[in-house]
Amino acid sequence: MHLRIYQKNSNINFNVGKHFTRQNKDKNKESDLHSLFVNYNKQFNNNTFSAFYSLNETNNIHNADYVVHSMILENRYNLKPNQNILFSGSYALTDYRTDSIFTAAEDKNNESNGFAVGYEFFFDRAHHIKFKLGQSEYKAKIDSYGYQNDQQNITYTNNFKSINFSLSKSINSNEYDKIDTFVKTDSRRDDKITTDTFTVYGNFNKILESKNLDIFKDLSYFISYSEITSESNILNYDYNKEIIKFSLTKRVMF
Repeated sequence: MHLRIYQKNSNINFNVGKHFTRQNKDKNKESDLHSLFVNYNKQFNNNTFSAFYSLNETNNIHNADYVVHSMILENRYNLKPNQNILFSGSYALTDYRTDSIFTAAEDKNNESNGFAVGYEFFFDRAHHIKFKLGQSEYKAKIDSYGYQNDQQNITYTNNFKSINFSLSKSINSNEYDKIDTFVKTDSRRDDKITTDTFTVYGNFNKILESKNLDIFKDLSYFISYSEITSESNILNYDYNKEIIKFSLTKRVMF
């Protein structure tokens, strides 16, 4: 469910969701997710300031449950009519739930902070490209779960009539703080994770405006397909994965 409130030069968005993940392979990744998202935006001069807060409660079916609190502050500076520069800082806290089955889950508890810079170029109102570079530090209760993350991302977005689509590639490099002797005694883990994603999204308003089907008004859809490749110096963390996501969101205006 989505709620948006407008004021002059500013707005606030609320989103509450529930997601299910079921897989025909890798059953350990199946979960139910409850989420809360709040976003505040304000424009002043050539700047657009945004604050994002999210709460995600993941109830894993075969693994320990955990809760993530995340805060992002971002400023988009309008350099030219078709160009923006982005600056952002982030903080997150992850809390794993220890129980009678997962007795050491809290060892993975961590907090992270990071920063990122980006650049947007608009070819016209219908399509644009964005580059982003970032770095984050994850500090865990047990050092072998802590790591430094370097991220590179490029996204191209286009609008065709009432349909939007985007192509993105992200590369995450993770260098862990300490050797995990439980996995391998002589190597500190390093990963390089590459994600290629194709996304289609939009709403049914224009498609249905002549059909008098008000029940579908302000109903948005989101479909994405991702290919993920992880290359690690420890064989346990080498993998290839494909992910398909689909969602419908009904907007309620007050």
